[in-house]
This record gives sequence, C-alpha cells and structure tokens, in this order.
Amino acid sequence: MVSECCHASGSRNSLAGLLLFGQEVMKGIQDLSRTRPLTGTSGSCRTPPGDREMMHVTNSEEVREAREITVRDDVGELGFRGGQIAAEMWTYADARRSGYTRWTDITLYSVDEEGSDLSYVIQVVGRSVVYHTPNSPCRRGVTVEVGVLSKDAARYEALEPCTQPGCAPADLDELDDADQVATEVDRFSVYRCRNAEEVIGVMHRRDSAGGKRPEGHLSGISIRLLQVAAGVDSAIAAAMNTRRL
Repeated sequence: MVSECCHASGSRNSLAGLLLFGQEVMKGIQDLSRTRPLTGTSGSCRTPPGDREMMHVTNSEEVREAREITVRDDVGELGFRGGQIAAEMWTYADARRSGYTRWTDITLYSVDEEGSDLSYVIQVVGRSVVYHTPNSPCRRGVTVEVGVLSKDAARYEALEPCTQPGCAPADLDELDDADQVATEVDRFSVYRCRNAEEVIGVMHRRDSAGGKRPEGHLSGISIRLLQVAAGVDSAIAAAMNTRRL
C-alpha cells in the first residue's frame, strides 16, 4: 500500500488527542531513557511479550548519510535518494525470544531526491512467522515446499505452526522437503510525507485505524520511533513540540 500524506490528521485537531499524545510521549521518554540508547547502530533488551520493548533502534550517522534507498509496497520496489533517520524492528531471533509470531517493523527515511516535493518516507512491514496446513479452514498463507523454506535458516527456525482447530500443521522438522505448508507472508506499506507534521499524522492514523486504539493514542513503537527521530531531525522535533489544538 502506498499512501500520500497530504492532510493533517484529524486527531491533531482535538484537545483530547493532544493531551493523550503528550502523556504518551512523556511515558515514551521515560521508557526510552531506561531501555534505549539514543546513539549508535542498534540496541536491544529482553522483556516479556506485550511490552514490545526489545527492539533495534537505529539512528547512527552512517545510516543517515544520503544514498540510494529501496523500499517496498504491495506492488514492488520503490527507489529514492535519502538516508535512514530511525528504525524500530526485530530480527527473527528477537521475535522468537519474545514469543511473538506477528509484529510490525517501521523505518523512517529522509528524502534527498532532486525535483521531489517529499521530505520523508515511512516503510512499514507487517511480519509473520506463522505457517498453516494448506487448504485448512484458516485459508491463510502461501503454499511452499518445506525444502524451499529451509534455505532461509533464520526464518525457518522462527516459523511456528498455527494452533487453530482444523489447521495445526506438523512441526517442520517432522516433514519431508517435498511436503508443503502455507506460510503467512510479510506485508509492505510505504507512506510518502511532504513534511514532519505529516509523519506524525501517519503515526496517528495508523495507530487508530480499525479502532484498535482511541483517537490520538500512539502505540509504544510509534512513540519510540518519533523520539529517536526527534533526537536527530530538527523538523521532527519542532513538529512534536509545536502541534496545534
């Protein structure tokens, strides 16, 4: 999915949304100060499932340097010149240790493309390591042979069988290379933003989509990404400090 961030989020126009945002940002600052380095290439800590604190935060000078960047949406690859500002992501090993089988990675990039009116690009990847029995009632996943899956050792080790009645496939190690399972695939989205305010608007709309959170309430991953980004990008910092009612 590719989204054009051309309008301010409606949640930013409400006092309640502003107050909730401020409360979550303060909580995010406190959590970040205890568990996340603000500089360096990465950092992680182990926490119980549900807290989503074990992430890799990336904002080193090296990755922020302008270079050719490739992101993906549900159609294919998109290229531009820019640098990585901040990222919140897990490796397969991180997800396995934490007990998660589905999670979201978010990366914020600056844009340094000649002739472009964009300032930022956000890459969102919904990841999954769940596999199903082909043609099960779940009706999810893409059918693939076990032997093909085993070629990606890190993902293979992280894959977990669906536990829903009527599906519950066998453990991969009990299957032959020619046997088939249906694996859930990663889902890619790209958000194009012309300014820092639109970046914050994207975070609000994503987190409140589908009624998963109250309007104006940011998730922990969004708060941490914005806090890291604000530490290295003055426009993001200004947008977070000067939001209007």
